[in-house]
Amino acid sequence: MHLFEEKHSKIFRHNYFKICVQYSTAGGLPTIHAIAMEVNFFLLLLSFLGLVSFLKRSFSLLHWLYASFLRHPKDLKRVYGPWAVVTGATDGIGLAMSVQLARRGMHLVIVGRNSGRLKKATEHILARCGADAKVRTVVWDLAEDAGGGGSERLREAIEGVDVGVLLNCAGTTYAGAVYFHEAEEREWREVVKVNVDGTSHVTRVVLPKMVSRRRGAVVNVGSASTVALPSFPLHAIYAATKAFTEYASKTYEHDNCCCFRIAVGFRAWELMCSARRALQCRTMRLTDKSPT
Repeated sequence: MHLFEEKHSKIFRHNYFKICVQYSTAGGLPTIHAIAMEVNFFLLLLSFLGLVSFLKRSFSLLHWLYASFLRHPKDLKRVYGPWAVVTGATDGIGLAMSVQLARRGMHLVIVGRNSGRLKKATEHILARCGADAKVRTVVWDLAEDAGGGGSERLREAIEGVDVGVLLNCAGTTYAGAVYFHEAEEREWREVVKVNVDGTSHVTRVVLPKMVSRRRGAVVNVGSASTVALPSFPLHAIYAATKAFTEYASKTYEHDNCCCFRIAVGFRAWELMCSARRALQCRTMRLTDKSPT
């Protein structure tokens, strides 16, 4: 009985296969060969897309390796000009970038809000880079005097010199991670005044010389909050001001003025430390006001 059922099952499968093949050749179902061709086409398409993705990622990796370890550094003095203006140059990123520019042979005009700290920064730069570097200082508190006297002092400092690089490092933020409606008005107004108004005034002073010579580089220190973390609700005002610095100068690229943005993340420097202390004070005030 079992052998009989198995024999008839084989006959049924054989006849069913013959019927399917005959029906497909008559214009009904697609042939086995056509199905195989379609499968091969999709496999080939997926393989091609995978190869393109692999080559793209490999090219990005090779470009990063070349730019980081193999490419010779650009001669900034020859390409852009011998002088650089650096804001926020008394500490943090601004001071470190000033040292690196001076080591490349650039002369500096450093901008800060405190004359004593500007003097210390000048001594630090000269000690690291030698007495050949020329350093001029401009006292300008962007939080208190975004325009007016500060603009005139900077304009006088760069008079008669070939400024090729503008490095906007000056910036501030409010204490801790808070929603916009919870931030104190004085704090977020100061963030907008320094990061937007101050950067705009400095750039307006320096850019005309670059445009007239049709060369120069504007480097704006941005934030990863506009790139890696585009949705940054607890630092909304700060992220918005950094996005402004990214796009404000791009319109001058047709005048041979290169515009760059450096997206930095969290780092240990005075601004972050003061923000942490202010956040602790705010937390203590909220704790004192909360019911026990």
